[in-house]
Amino acid sequence: MGCCYSNAEANAYVMDCTSRATVGISNIFLGYAILRYAAKEAGCERIHADGICGKRLESGLRASSLLTVMLTVGYLATAACLPLVGTLVDYTPRRRAVGLGTAYALIFIQIIEIGVSERSWPAVAALQVEAQVVYLLHLVPHFAYIPELTRDDREAAAIQASGLGGGYGASLGMLAVLVGFGGGPVDTARLAQGLSGFALVATLPYAWHALNGDRPALQALPPGGSLLTEGFASLRRTAATTRTEYPELWKLLLGLSCWEASTSAFLNLLPTYLAVFAGMTATQIGSCLGVALVATLGGAFLSKVLLRRCSCKAVVVGALSFLCLLAFLMPLAVAGPQHKDALYGFGFLVGLGNGVVYPAQRVLFTKLIPGGREAQMWGIYSFAGAVWVWVPPLVFTVINEVVGMRFAIWSLCALYAVGIPQGLRIDLAKAEKDVAATLGQRHYADGAGGAPPPKDAASSP
Repeated sequence: MGCCYSNAEANAYVMDCTSRATVGISNIFLGYAILRYAAKEAGCERIHADGICGKRLESGLRASSLLTVMLTVGYLATAACLPLVGTLVDYTPRRRAVGLGTAYALIFIQIIEIGVSERSWPAVAALQVEAQVVYLLHLVPHFAYIPELTRDDREAAAIQASGLGGGYGASLGMLAVLVGFGGGPVDTARLAQGLSGFALVATLPYAWHALNGDRPALQALPPGGSLLTEGFASLRRTAATTRTEYPELWKLLLGLSCWEASTSAFLNLLPTYLAVFAGMTATQIGSCLGVALVATLGGAFLSKVLLRRCSCKAVVVGALSFLCLLAFLMPLAVAGPQHKDALYGFGFLVGLGNGVVYPAQRVLFTKLIPGGREAQMWGIYSFAGAVWVWVPPLVFTVINEVVGMRFAIWSLCALYAVGIPQGLRIDLAKAEKDVAATLGQRHYADGAGGAPPPKDAASSP
């Protein structure tokens, strides 16, 4: 079943990636509409005049800080909920049920937010925080299927690239419709929510009902254990075990917790930066992100090529170093709205870096996971990616409130600088040796277990 692979669950993975990407695009236009309403309530005539007019919301915040505060709250809530969701996926046979539940919740929220208006925008802003949490929690069961899709490293890279390429292809098509729509910011936001809701309804129920299969509980609760608390206890045990038994995987998790925070924040903070600091309209922001999406689509296929020729570690570290350099150079090259055209070039380069890093990062993590603990480890992956992700938007907000937005983007560089050296320390040969004896415990999508076939010299890192 499906359209690309003989493996139904690989098709479900690609479909999920493709339709979920439309949520990110709709959030850009919805966020711009919320910013306009917030600026109006603060008494600012235009979004990019927010720092000049000196007026603030009743909460005391600048209107330009609203979206970053929403991001911070959503990320903190996600970090608190992830251990519980990870427990449901790992300790019960409800992996698919969790995926279905979060999928339907996301669909419901996207459709409700079509009603954004001058009267309803505060409620929509609060609901958007919940959407952010649901979206990130949905990734836990989604990621849990990844190690079981195939035994072959090359096919794993191809599936990852297909998922990322499908997502950015859908995003690019949606952007083309929205930029060409020509309506006002609010009407465009409503259309974006409607298109995203339709994409989710058309794909997620089918992917999770018909394509993804059930999985047994991978672990049993210890005596006296509870689903409510076992996730947090499991995190402590897993961290201790991983640090001693799988030290290379531990290094990756330490690095991931830092660089994923900056990479996610780069994408989420960019629309606010473009609207407020560069004075871009919603259409211009959409066009800039369209350029980034084209580059990301190319980056996804470039990642596939690089993974055939280089180790996944080298690809990940190289792409992350490139993104860190871009975050450092951006405020030096762009002094305000008069330099907004330069941001199209930066958008292209950011998109290229993201397109390379995400499939390579997931392939690297998959190679380092011990067999039989896939769901647990992908839960750790999600938690590691979320544990510090609230820091960049919080620091961004503080800098914006105190001195303005131009150099707030440097908040991304600090965690890149901490995480990248951890990636450099990973010994891939030792990591593969550490997990080799456990690969027979994996439950692949074809229903069989066993280690992957031996790699030839060309596919070796």
